[in-house]
Amino acid sequence: MQRTPRPNLYLKINYDESDLNLLGIDESSLKIYYFDMENGEWFPLETFVNRDENYAKAIVTHLTYFALAGEPRPSIWESPTPLWLALIAVAIISLITSIITYTALRKRLINKIEGLSIEKLKEIR
Repeated sequence: MQRTPRPNLYLKINYDESDLNLLGIDESSLKIYYFDMENGEWFPLETFVNRDENYAKAIVTHLTYFALAGEPRPSIWESPTPLWLALIAVAIISLITSIITYTALRKRLINKIEGLSIEKLKEIR
């Protein structure tokens, strides 16, 4: 008896981005998982995620329980700081330091000039 090959079955699961945001799920980490009843564990399937149309799709070879799941979004402290953000921070700190230094030196110069008498100022000229 010759066995006919099974056609690929595709499972497509739609999702709502607002649900992902509410749950704090990273959209790029979405995968479809299947439940292995013998082991009692969930396993990921190779999943294609269409972020424009908000769906995930995978090839399935058997029927079981399926779920769409993803990893939590990393907090700002866990994710690496982009280079442009670090450069802007350094530039702002440098600008603030320069302004403080300029203001302090200007104040010292004005105090020195105010301490001089008019005769001494004429002598300096």
